[in-house]
Amino acid sequence: MIHYVPASLENITEVVEYVLDNNNQHEMKEIVRSANVWCKGMNTKEQLPRDAITQLMKYESALEEAFYDDGWDKDWKRVERRLRKNVGEDLVDCDID
Repeated sequence: MIHYVPASLENITEVVEYVLDNNNQHEMKEIVRSANVWCKGMNTKEQLPRDAITQLMKYESALEEAFYDDGWDKDWKRVERRLRKNVGEDLVDCDID
């Protein structure tokens, strides 16, 4: 079972009608259940830093593509080394009271 309701701008009205239709309530609850399972697996202490680094690497690639000739990459490499060295060391548990 998927953990989301697939939609696009082209079919958003039909999808919303489908989601809100009481006849589809069981299917919607299954999607929510699957989403909760997916979130538990993806939002872990180990996975979140990996995802953050992945996003930073994507950002780096976008910067390289946009500004390759401006010499920014030397500055970025220093930042990247610092990020890679410190990731995980400054992560703390968040207690929600």
